[in-house]
Amino acid sequence: MLAMGVIAIIGGAYAIRRRAWPMALAGAVCALFQSPVTVIGVLATVFIVIAKDEFD
Repeated sequence: MLAMGVIAIIGGAYAIRRRAWPMALAGAVCALFQSPVTVIGVLATVFIVIAKDEFD
């Protein structure tokens, strides 16, 4: 759980900077499996997939 949390945080940082879409997506998917924030993980995954064209 700790490793997935760290990946989710790192992926979030990439998503904010709009860099490395695969890492941002990996972070969003890891957020899916964090039990208290599952809804946020679903939303993050959807928004990352929708915004794929905005990444470098």
